[in-house]
Amino acid sequence: MAAIQTSTGSIHTLQQTLTSQRREIAELRKLVKLRHDTLEDSTEIEYLRNILFEYMMGRETMVLARVIAAVVKFDQEQTTKILKKEEDKLTLVSTTVMCNFVRVG
Repeated sequence: MAAIQTSTGSIHTLQQTLTSQRREIAELRKLVKLRHDTLEDSTEIEYLRNILFEYMMGRETMVLARVIAAVVKFDQEQTTKILKKEEDKLTLVSTTVMCNFVRVG
């Protein structure tokens, strides 16, 4: 009878250990995922920062407007509006340059 109680106690202890280790594994998985997400976000932010810098410097604005819209996941309607606005800006700049050229010429 004492042997059965000892075995039962051992099984109970093993179950508690198993439960504890499962909790620990779950916590470790959360930490690994958090670390992975943080690194991924950090890389994306650096990429976006570089794209925004180039865009604000006036380089390849139409292309970069598309890239920015994709990176920040604008929907189709937002992307269309942004690209239309960029097109309008390019048309305005082109018209202004032409007007100045005609005045000088």
